[in-house]
Amino acid sequence: MAANLIPSESRLRATLQVGSDELGEPIYKSKTFSRVKPTATQDAVYSVMDAIMDLQEHPVNGYERIDYGQLEEAI
Repeated sequence: MAANLIPSESRLRATLQVGSDELGEPIYKSKTFSRVKPTATQDAVYSVMDAIMDLQEHPVNGYERIDYGQLEEAI
């Protein structure tokens, strides 16, 4: 059975390395941005996140895009 996703909302999450613990293991913190257009292209989203994260003092470990929507049966 095939299904389609009807997008309703997207969020972006950046993971930053904010330091190290006493064993030298990295400590991470995430920053989430809501109200992203679900129709925004991956390239556009990446470019915007890269520009925003250039303003951060901590190094970026990675980006995630979280898409929400409703699944419906494909006809």
